Amino acid sequence: TGVRFTQFSAGSGYSLALGSDGNLYSWGDNSSGQLGTGSTDYSPHSTPSKGSMPTDGTKFTQISAGNYHSLAMGTDGNLYSWGSNGTGALGRETDQTPENRPGVVTPPTGVRFTQFSAGSGYSLALGSD
Repeated sequence: TGVRFTQFSAGSGYSLALGSDGNLYSWGDNSSGQLGTGSTDYSPHSTPSKGSMPTDGTKFTQISAGNYHSLAMGTDGNLYSWGSNGTGALGRETDQTPENRPGVVTPPTGVRFTQFSAGSGYSLALGSD
């Protein structure tokens, strides 16, 4: 349909890609909601599906796929996370339940995240400070 992938990241059994249309696309394992499609269905997605995006029109500029969670930087300057949260890897000040839609990572007061990476049950971010 004319969309080209401009960036991609591979996780544990799933993949993420940013489209030239500014949307998130994902495929593979979704057992923890790491595809960001708004569900946690356990059947693998064999073709790229459009993921959920922030409702305010924010687009993603960078992505990182971890083992079972995902991170993305928004055009609004916020870092977003979704997927497994059993170890607190989403950084959202919520309980440790999985999240199947992108939500804002809670940074320390006065700090903006400038770079980030999703790992195996953890996340890292470089702060503006």
